[in-house]
Amino acid sequence: MSKKAPESSNLTSGSVALKIALWGMMIYLTIYTFESPIRYLLYLSRISAVIVARDALILVPITMIGISGLLRRQLHPAFLVFSAFIFVGSIVSILNFHGLFQAALGTKILVNVLFGLVVGAALIAPSKLTARYLLALWLATVIGLVLEKYVVTYPWIGLKTIIGNVQVEISRDWQIADPESKRVGGFTKQSIAAAILLSQVALVTVFQFRSYVVRAAFLIVSIGCIYLTTQKGALIGMVLVSGILLLPVTLRLASLRICAAVAAILVVALPFLTSGLVMAEGRGGVFSASSFAMRINDTWPNSLKWISTAQIFPFGVGVGGIGAGQQLAGSIVQHYPDNMFLLLYAYFGLPSLLMFGLILYAIARSFTIDPEVAMPALAVLTFNLLYGIVVTVMEDQVSALFIGSAIGVLLYASRLPHRRVGVQRPGAVAPV
Repeated sequence: MSKKAPESSNLTSGSVALKIALWGMMIYLTIYTFESPIRYLLYLSRISAVIVARDALILVPITMIGISGLLRRQLHPAFLVFSAFIFVGSIVSILNFHGLFQAALGTKILVNVLFGLVVGAALIAPSKLTARYLLALWLATVIGLVLEKYVVTYPWIGLKTIIGNVQVEISRDWQIADPESKRVGGFTKQSIAAAILLSQVALVTVFQFRSYVVRAAFLIVSIGCIYLTTQKGALIGMVLVSGILLLPVTLRLASLRICAAVAAILVVALPFLTSGLVMAEGRGGVFSASSFAMRINDTWPNSLKWISTAQIFPFGVGVGGIGAGQQLAGSIVQHYPDNMFLLLYAYFGLPSLLMFGLILYAIARSFTIDPEVAMPALAVLTFNLLYGIVVTVMEDQVSALFIGSAIGVLLYASRLPHRRVGVQRPGAVAPV
């Protein structure tokens, strides 16, 4: 099924900055897909710090696009909203932590969301060439996972190195001895990254297949490979979204909208609704409910306590004030939000609710845009919201990129002229 990518910025398709951004995004995704072997080669060459240069593939193009928009007085509105939140969040962070490091790191984490909002339509509604490229990344991830699970032990597993006086992992070793239960990440840095990449690339490229049987087989293979990562949140999210995509065509969009809206509400509500509850952790194991119990009993309460203690009400702790920023700063005890909303709530406080209001508005706006474009955007957004209930997905580079892309497409895709709200345009979606 072919579809034209919606305009997601005020730049023309021939813009040099946009072309650089699209190429940078593809190279960025390639590095992410093969991050472990790339880091391993850099480790052997004693130049591990070079890996940080990949961020320039996002930072340079988005800066060029911002400057171009300013000069032409056509600045994309996402820049203004992003800048306002980052400015306030950074001031709060500096007041709390007396330095720029955490604010800079938190901003870097969120830049991928801005990038997706501005130019990410190429991911959600890809050209044929881009779709084939994404399919190649999907295939490479599948091969990497299967090889690690059943054939080889990669030499980079468990290695650590020093970058900027901070010890970082080349590829995470989850220290699970049971070969049937071990978590595998393939060529990506860890199992979470593999699950995130595989799911979202699959949810975009599946729409390139017209055959219902091929689509079903493609999604089933994807689910099977996510099972190998043992990432339960990703597995549940992918099963639910894939199930919706395999419903009769007349039910898919409505079901995606409902699931996305429910997931958005649960992301925000669950950490608060479960506050004070105690859940039995059971015997544990990679496919048990023990990790969810840990979030209810420990992770979410501790994160909320940290935020209430350190925040400058109503603006939260500040950008970078929880999660990865704390780990690299090393000045305070690290808290793991393990929830997408808790990360944003710590960063921005009560104004973070406006972000989720915007997500709900984007979901509602899917009624007014081409179903061919709305469906993959909703699928990607729904997966991230479901997985974001138990994992801080926005701290992941690719997840942040796809979240921004999905929201950007839903917000900025052209409205369909003379179209009744909620009524599918005939032939807009490939037949079952």
